[in-house]
Amino acid sequence: MSRSSRNCAVSRWHRRARYVEPGELVGPEHFSWEQSPVPPPGDGELLVRTLCLSAGPAQRGYVAAGRKSGFLPGLDIGAVMRGRGVGVVEQSNHPDFKPGDIFVGSLGWQDYSIQRPRDSEFVFSAKRVEDPLLPLSTELGVVGNAAMTAYFGLLDVAGMRAGERVLVSAAAGGVGSIVGQIARIRGATQVVGLAGSSMSSATAQPSTIAASHCKSGWRSWHRRGSTSCSTTWAVTCSKPH
Repeated sequence: MSRSSRNCAVSRWHRRARYVEPGELVGPEHFSWEQSPVPPPGDGELLVRTLCLSAGPAQRGYVAAGRKSGFLPGLDIGAVMRGRGVGVVEQSNHPDFKPGDIFVGSLGWQDYSIQRPRDSEFVFSAKRVEDPLLPLSTELGVVGNAAMTAYFGLLDVAGMRAGERVLVSAAAGGVGSIVGQIARIRGATQVVGLAGSSMSSATAQPSTIAASHCKSGWRSWHRRGSTSCSTTWAVTCSKPH
């Protein structure tokens, strides 16, 4: 990107406008939409243009009052919404990156971001994609961090072997949904996934037997048919007759 085109570029941000209350769905009203000129990168920095972003359950914790999501604190009012994404390096003042490189990291909900690969606050899992696959969104899913966590967690750490039964918590999440599929491919006789609702249970299928957590003990089992792995069931909440 030339200096003249860079100075003319405008970045847009989604900033946190208010907290999400318990039981409230996250919506546009929780954010403000702002824009301003793109700043130039400093020494050791990159200017990255966002191509795609991921959305996950952890992000709710970023916008809920007094919450901490994983190893990251919640966001202050007025902060750019946090989010992992894939982008392209537009300008680089860093020796390990050049314009045109595909970059994966915590880009935030914005068109452009300044990234500092050597900064102590930089998300450790940022990387340059050496041989990018299309679509690039796969870097946020099946060939990204969630997939690596699922693969090595199940096969190396847990040491799953063919013929075993596998129980997956948060089976509708980014990691859990991949664990269920890997377990079936690797010969698990039965894969059971735990999810938080009937909608999440539907998302987790057909890779697992989906069981949703129910309030007050109200629940019913619904047969979903047979799969090559096992008979699949789901638990949904309903008032007993």
